[in-house]
Amino acid sequence: MRNQFWLAGGLFVALFVAAECRSAEPLFNPKKGDKVVLIGNTLAERMQYFNHFETLLHQQASDKELVVRNLGWSGDTINLRLRSKDFPDHGHTLLHHQPDTILAFFGFNESFAGPEGVEQFEADLAKFLADLKALKYPVSTIERGSTDAYEQDGPGEAGKTPHIILISPIANENLADRNIRAADLNNANLELYTKAMQKVAEANGVGFVDLFTPTKPLLAKKGNLTTNGCHLTEEGYEHLATILHKALIGSEYAAEPQSNLRDAIAEKNLQHFYDYRAVNGYYIYGGRKAPFGVVNFPAEFEKLRKMVTVRDQRVWDIAQGKSVSETIDDSSTGDFVAVETNFKNEVYITPPEEALKAFTLPEGFEISLWASEKDYPELENPVQFAFDA
Repeated sequence: MRNQFWLAGGLFVALFVAAECRSAEPLFNPKKGDKVVLIGNTLAERMQYFNHFETLLHQQASDKELVVRNLGWSGDTINLRLRSKDFPDHGHTLLHHQPDTILAFFGFNESFAGPEGVEQFEADLAKFLADLKALKYPVSTIERGSTDAYEQDGPGEAGKTPHIILISPIANENLADRNIRAADLNNANLELYTKAMQKVAEANGVGFVDLFTPTKPLLAKKGNLTTNGCHLTEEGYEHLATILHKALIGSEYAAEPQSNLRDAIAEKNLQHFYDYRAVNGYYIYGGRKAPFGVVNFPAEFEKLRKMVTVRDQRVWDIAQGKSVSETIDDSSTGDFVAVETNFKNEVYITPPEEALKAFTLPEGFEISLWASEKDYPELENPVQFAFDA
């Protein structure tokens, strides 16, 4: 009996120690070469404009050579993400990116439904997590001339299940000098939706980071860390980077952030933005992609994506303390495709002297040349001229 007691006691201790070890594991523990994708609302999108969080990520895990892509889009919710027609054909669904870890920033836009919307939010979020586990990130869009949204899903089931971490909204702050009362109006609802996110995350076995609780006293004490009460300034994102990084890794990163690393990350993210958020996608992959978009654009975006990969390597090299050249070598990314014009008429630009002779002037008037592209080459091929008469 005594042996059985000690055996049972030993088993209890072993289970307790194992549980303690599991709880001590960091929420985010990537392997070398893992791909991390950020999705969600304005909080996520604006992170790439300042890059404080990603700098800490690469600096702390410099040997991991992480691939980080920001797919955040202002205004996104778990149920509605407006995109141009046929956006998934552009190659930026979760199935295309195949992330190992998804950081999903939601809850702020949904919180405007108030307390009565919490139950529906929990149900929608549970369904959303099921889709994310299959790497499906459905996109709702509204075609031109229509007010009815429809869904554009990814191509199908994924070959792997990503590690999902839900990120709560931050708290809001009051800006008394501008009569902005965002904290008074929104924080009660934001707290409700943060707790709802935690509840759903635990029920579905995914990670969760509470940004609301630590940012509420920070914003109240520090002040002026947002542009409008809810969207962070650069200083605000600097504080957020530390909070989020500690929540994911489990400890603060003590070293001073590398400015040259942050510059390299900004350049990489800018080129990715040009691809992911290409201007006027309706002509690139949407309803007006034919007849020219399907010819001109594919090679350009293929080159652009290779340029982003080159910049990934540059980020890793700097994070690892390797020397890099001042200029970025894109010679391996291919050439730009020459686009032939479909305008076949001969173009004749009248020289200034000849143009002066062509004027018919009333008696007593004369005309003189003030500036020409011969004297000022910057005037060639203007997009717009404005005259102050």
